[in-house]
Amino acid sequence: MLRGIALAVVLLVGTPATAGAVVPTAPGAGGSPLAIRTLADRITTTALRSIDDRGRIWDPIGRNLIGYYGPAGFGYAGLRAAARTGDRDLRERAIRALMLSVRERHATPFDQWLVAKAYRWAHRRLAADRDWQQVAPQIAAYLDDPPFRSAAQPPSAGWIDPRRYNNWKLVELAARTTATAAGRFPASPRRSSRLRTIGRLAIGAAATPVRSSWIAARARALSDPPSNPIAYSTLSAVMLRDVGLADPPRDRVALRRLREQVGRYLAAVMAPNGTLAWSGRSAELSWTLAAAMVVGADRDDRAGRGMANAAWRRLRDAYGIRPDGYLAIAPVLRDGDDASGIDRYANTVIYGGLTAVLLNDAADALDGQPALAGGPPAATRSGTTSDIAGSGAVAARRGDVWWAATLRPSHLDLRYQPGLEAIQVRDRGGWHELLPARPKVGAPRSLWPAPAGCSWRAAGPTR
Repeated sequence: MLRGIALAVVLLVGTPATAGAVVPTAPGAGGSPLAIRTLADRITTTALRSIDDRGRIWDPIGRNLIGYYGPAGFGYAGLRAAARTGDRDLRERAIRALMLSVRERHATPFDQWLVAKAYRWAHRRLAADRDWQQVAPQIAAYLDDPPFRSAAQPPSAGWIDPRRYNNWKLVELAARTTATAAGRFPASPRRSSRLRTIGRLAIGAAATPVRSSWIAARARALSDPPSNPIAYSTLSAVMLRDVGLADPPRDRVALRRLREQVGRYLAAVMAPNGTLAWSGRSAELSWTLAAAMVVGADRDDRAGRGMANAAWRRLRDAYGIRPDGYLAIAPVLRDGDDASGIDRYANTVIYGGLTAVLLNDAADALDGQPALAGGPPAATRSGTTSDIAGSGAVAARRGDVWWAATLRPSHLDLRYQPGLEAIQVRDRGGWHELLPARPKVGAPRSLWPAPAGCSWRAAGPTR
């Protein structure tokens, strides 16, 4: 079936020479740790200039001040940027941003993960700094006794309920193990039992193995069932990595194997130009590329560096810095402010801060490695990937044409509906996109209704 669809795509787009006006992916050199940290510091410094006395940061898209966990991300990234430049004003602003989560006792695991990462880093590098000494005891108390849920969250809330899995649970596991590695979050039987439960839920939630001619070993998605958007497999891989880095004894064989399998899955679905989250929730958001850089660098091999290189080039060339100095968290926001097609919770503070944190992590992982070069498996040869049982997605390359589609119907928004999701063609200038990313709402041009007399089922169109 995939071979037939691939032929149809080739006939649809024609040859690369007749594809029409496209935006090329610039060849460029691979990103160095210095270049990656420079971008992280630039977007962090811009964001922290707008911080208010409470610790909230201005979002130029929504035109309002943002709390939630965005300031915590920029707080951690700001501490690192200030340490590189010696800018004490930047350090003060970074601490103010970080302390918003602490003072207001934010209950999300993202707040606690970011605060734990910042505390662990600063505990080793800023122990003699007077500004840090003043706030360190409050941060320690927050990590020792973190709020488990806000008053608005019932016990059945997805990340609290111990019977079912979603990505926040893995973030919680990373937050707790990172805090423990920094000497916080004292162990107790109840706490240990919950963390073991999260590990078991993650292993049990991993989707059916993905079939891919690009990947020799087993690969699995680990996202939010049942829709399994690609972006959140990327987040899962990052969290599994942090669990292993913070507390190696907890990185048991099963979790380490799962981490490797999710990394392979991401390599198998990445487009030749580095686009990764081309379907589902958080599609095309900047943090997914920074996370892919972390995952690729963590592999420390040619395939991993190719994956990280493609993600870096995509982030640098198609996203980049907006005229106001903020990071464009989606390509559509590089020169405009119309965010109606992306998730309502996505803004430049929350996802800009998360991107800055992940860029720092990627640079750390790349220290001492050979320079980034190459691309993902789909950029090197023809092949196919089928994840119908997980996300419902398939991808294939034949010669100079790569395409991706969703083959499973869904009651969710337009980003999950059956049809073509992406088409890329290659010429002497590199790989070029022919389809715009689907919006969450609106009128996408890539919906693919089943032919007459057919219906969409798990394996694609059937008569």
